[in-house]
Amino acid sequence: MVSQTEYMNLLINYSVFRKLFGIEDSKIYAKIWGLQKLCPILVVYNNLYVVPGNFLAELCPLKKKTKVEPENIGLFIRAELEQREKIFPGIVQSYYNRLVLWITQINSDQLKDSDRML
Repeated sequence: MVSQTEYMNLLINYSVFRKLFGIEDSKIYAKIWGLQKLCPILVVYNNLYVVPGNFLAELCPLKKKTKVEPENIGLFIRAELEQREKIFPGIVQSYYNRLVLWITQINSDQLKDSDRML
């Protein structure tokens, strides 16, 4: 959660800097834009979220066209969601396996302790 907060602070500070000073640096913009690969959506609070690409494109767009990656943020987010949806059942299964193992260990420890008391 700390990294998301820092990322949101970076976006806000960058947009304030751009609005106050009007300085455009395409290299910095491209680097901040590229962070979307690591975190395409920022959850601010509960159901309130920010898409960094939309934030940058609407609040502080560059006057000059710059090559950025990912180029189309909508397609990128859709691809990320499809990829995460494919691996979701495996993640749930691994959590279930860990839970069953933990429950088994707890029960066996309790049985050992009750046998010692007898």
